Amino acid sequence: MLEKLYNSQKKIVIIIVILLITFLLLPSLLYRPYEMNRYVPIRNKIGKAGETIEFEMIFEQKNGIERQYVIRNIVIYEGDWNVNNNITSIYVQPDSTEMIYITIKIPENAQNGDEYYLDFDCFEKEDEAERVNSCGGSFTVTVDNRDPPEIEVKPGHGSINSSGISPYFSPFLFIPLIVIIFCLYLLIMALIDRRHRLPPAPSR
Repeated sequence: MLEKLYNSQKKIVIIIVILLITFLLLPSLLYRPYEMNRYVPIRNKIGKAGETIEFEMIFEQKNGIERQYVIRNIVIYEGDWNVNNNITSIYVQPDSTEMIYITIKIPENAQNGDEYYLDFDCFEKEDEAERVNSCGGSFTVTVDNRDPPEIEVKPGHGSINSSGISPYFSPFLFIPLIVIIFCLYLLIMALIDRRHRLPPAPSR
């Protein structure tokens, strides 16, 4: 029965076309697009002396692969305030949302108008390497001991978006692999069959 599939020139061409189409479709089962969004909802806040102010940095990934981010180079520009971040390394899974929290304790002796500015870098880690400036963050706390506060601080929204393709192994990958193997088998059999059908070379 298989001989009928490869014993004509027309059928061999069809097999080659199917093989080429399968190869063209294969990348869609090996890779898929991803989107990564890193943002800080609010960068500037107002607080009273003795209060603890909390900021958050949000990581959202659609599709993709597991990604690791590491906080580095924390710089304090003003004052000697107590800063604490709950984590210095974070793993973001595909189709998930993760957050890093950073808390700033305002000193008890802080005066109206005092400001605290925190800056840091957040690197994407790949194996042993790190991508510089893949994301970053900065937070400002302004002290206002009045009730209610009168200092106006505009929230600064920062967002970094990236997209591309990442490795992905579809559960349906075995289908094109079977098609490729079967087509290659038919082509090999066709070549063997044609070789057997060639007339013998004339003797001298």
